[in-house]
Order: sequence, then structure tokens, then C-alpha cells
Amino acid sequence: MIIKFFTDKHIHVDKKIIVLLLFFVFITLFLNKIYFKNNIDAKSTIQTIQLPQLYVDKNQIKRSDTKAIIQFKGVSTMTFVYYNYDINQLITILDKVKLWKINLLGIFINPDNLIGQEKKLDQVINWAEKNHIYVYLMPAINIHDKNKSEMEQVDDFPKMMEILASKYANKKNVIYGLWAEPRYLIWPQWKFMAQNIVDRIIMNNPNAVILLTGIQFGRYFDTKDNDFGTKNIIYDFHDYPAPSKRELEPLLKYKSDFLWSSFTDKYPVLIGEFGGTYLKDFSSKEDLQYISKVLTNINKNKLSYTAYTIDEEGGLGLIDWSTGLPTVKGKIIKDNLLKYPPTNFNK
Repeated sequence: MIIKFFTDKHIHVDKKIIVLLLFFVFITLFLNKIYFKNNIDAKSTIQTIQLPQLYVDKNQIKRSDTKAIIQFKGVSTMTFVYYNYDINQLITILDKVKLWKINLLGIFINPDNLIGQEKKLDQVINWAEKNHIYVYLMPAINIHDKNKSEMEQVDDFPKMMEILASKYANKKNVIYGLWAEPRYLIWPQWKFMAQNIVDRIIMNNPNAVILLTGIQFGRYFDTKDNDFGTKNIIYDFHDYPAPSKRELEPLLKYKSDFLWSSFTDKYPVLIGEFGGTYLKDFSSKEDLQYISKVLTNINKNKLSYTAYTIDEEGGLGLIDWSTGLPTVKGKIIKDNLLKYPPTNFNK
């Protein structure tokens, strides 16, 4: 009887121990699952689907999985240059714009304004990848910065892009810009500066696709001195030909070529920004006519573009944040996207 009691008691105790051990193992596995889910990539908080790696072949951008030529069409935002949006509000706007069938989101970034918003940038890139959209990260000057001059800000671009290239090295949907609208430089000066940024990006991501903007605010490239040590370079043009509608009117009648007309046979081109005027009369009849003229050229030659901008910037903006509806300019872009959609990466 005593022996039986002892045996049953120990069996009872052993069962408790086993239950506790199993509970401990379950909790450990559960916590590890959460940990690895959140930290599977120590360099980035983004974990979603993988879009195909892109590369440049002569004057075309291609996807590495099928070798097919791709075409980008999308919009851009100054979110990380001038603004500090609530992330939910920003994603709400992006969800509306994605219905226009965009496959590219241009994100202008400033080193100082990015501080404290790094996780927000992760979320935007995560949103883009989830929706089969590529992004380009383009360093830009904050003209409202009272603490640093324009060139002091530019001095911070190489390190910022080096950090971002390392952080997003495994994200195939990220394209890297060098400087939005280089100004007050001659080509050799810009070539030297750009090479430094390119080298830092390639050091961390050898397959990175680079978006190179021309000097004179994105209007000029020297094709005799354009070897940056990588073939994966897209040429980024910004086209605003006139200060106001008065100077734009004759161009609408007689202008038949564009800044990129002599490039498209040799180099891949993205028109990163375009409009008729650059000082005033935004969304005027003449401005909208020129935008339509550019879009006709893009569709005819199967070029790529991003339209500036989804931010609320008056006549420059594409969408009204209060209503979620496209502006007059935005409607032209939306209609073009729906009628002539770009490559669908969700296939």
C-alpha cells in the first residue's frame, strides 16, 4: 500500500513536471517564432514578397526573371523632405493612388528630415512591395532648412545613400537616386560627386539600379563622360520649359522634340518630373496642354515617368487629400495610367 501510494504520487508529480516542461517548450517556440518573424532581416524591418531584380540592357530596363522589357509609370512624394505625415493618412492616400495602376513611387528624401522617420520609410517601402510597386529613393534639398545651406545638405547625401543601400540591400524593388536636380555645377563637378555616391551604393548592393539626374535641374547630361562603373543606370530628366504660360504658349505651337529625344535610342530614360511651367501658372490651360504633350511622347516611345506630386502643393499636386479625388492635373495622369497602363508586376 505504501509502495503503491509512493508510485502513484511520483507518477502524479512526473505528470505535472511533464506538463510544465511542455508548456515551457511551447512558450519558447512561440516567442522564437515572433522574434524571428520580426528580426529575420537585421538590416530592415520590411518582410514581404520579393519583386524581380531589374537591370539595364542597352536602352531598356528589364526584369531578371523573364528578361522582359518593363515600363515604369507612377507618382512621387516629398514626404521625407518637407513633411511629417501621419503614416496612416499617407497610406490612405497611397491606397487611392495605387488604383490608378501605378508601378513606381518616387520618394524624395532629405537626411535631416529622415531622422526619426526611418520606420515610416520602412512602412512605405513595405506597402509598395506588398502592392507590387517599385520605389526610388531620391536625395533632395530642403529649401526651407534654415540651419544648413543647400551644399551642406548635399554633403550629407553620400552617407545617407550608403546607409540606405546597406539597409535595403535585399529589397529588389528599391532604386537609388543621387540628387534631385543638381544645380550650379558643371558636369565634371557633378560627375565626381555622383561617382562617390554610386560607389557607396554599389559597395553595399552590387546589383543596385541607379537613377542619375542631369545637371541644370535635371536637364543636361554629358554622354561623353558618363561611365560610372555600372551599367545599371537610368537617366532621369526633369522638364519644365517655361517660367509662366506666356513663355510656354509658343513652345506648345512649335516645340516638337524634348530633352530626352536624342537619348532614348541609347539609354534608358525616366522622366522624373514634368510640367509646362516652373514659376507660376501651374495647372493653367497651357500647363496642362504641355503635360498632355509629354504624355503623348511617353506613350509613343514607351518611356517611363513619375508625375510630381501626391502632396498637397496647389497646382503641382495630383490628389486632394481632403476628398481623395484627383486634381485637374491628377486626372490627366490618372486617365493616362488607366488607358496606357505600365508593366504589371502582379503577374
